[in-house]
Amino acid sequence: MKKLASITFVSILMCSFCSADENKFTLDGSILYYNSEADNVEKKRIDYTDIKSLRSYLNSHPEITSVHLNSYGGSTEAGIELGRLLSDFKIETIVTEECSSACISVFLAGEKRTLKNGGLLGFHRPEWTVDGLKKYYSKNSESEGWNSPFAFASWVQQDTLFVAAELLESYIRAGIDFDFAKRSLQVPFDQMWYPSREKLIQAGVITSNNLNNF
Repeated sequence: MKKLASITFVSILMCSFCSADENKFTLDGSILYYNSEADNVEKKRIDYTDIKSLRSYLNSHPEITSVHLNSYGGSTEAGIELGRLLSDFKIETIVTEECSSACISVFLAGEKRTLKNGGLLGFHRPEWTVDGLKKYYSKNSESEGWNSPFAFASWVQQDTLFVAAELLESYIRAGIDFDFAKRSLQVPFDQMWYPSREKLIQAGVITSNNLNNF
C-alpha cells in the first residue's frame, strides 16, 4: 500500500510539470468554473494536470467562494487529489449540469454542496478498462519488474482496493451515509447511477437545496 501511495505521489509530482489544459478553467469574479467537457478542451476528462491549475487559481484568487463543476469523469486518482486540494479552501461546490464518476470526489470536497435544478450527480465504481490494462502493462512492466501478466494482475488487485478505500474515505470525510457510499461502489463501471434529489439529500451528498437560487 505504501508503494502504491508513493507511485500516486510521484505521478502527481511529475505531472506538475505537464502542460495543463487551461481551457477547463474560467474565473468570473468569485466563481471558478471547471468544465472538462468544454468545446475548446483538448482532453475531455479529469486529469492529473488539472491539479496544478486548480491550486494556482485557489492560491492566487482568495476571493473565490465557489467552484462550479461540469464533468463526466476521468482519472479516479486525479479526482481524489483534486478533492483533497479543494477541501483545504473550504468553499462551495455547485453543479448545474452534470458531475459524474471521478468528478464526485471533487464535488464532495465542498464545504457546502449544491445541486441546481436539472443537475445530475452520477455514481459508479472505478475500474480498469481492457485497453488501459494493456497500455499500462506494456509501458511499465519492465520498470515495475512485472515478469508476467500474473504479477501485474496482483498489482492491479492491490491498486483497485487502495483506490476504493480512498474513495470510501472521501465519502466518510464528507459525512455521507455509509449505505449510500456502499451502493455507489457497487454500480458497474459501464453503468451510471443517478440518484434522486431526495436520496442525495437524505444521504448528505448535497447540503444545500436552493432549487430556485440561480
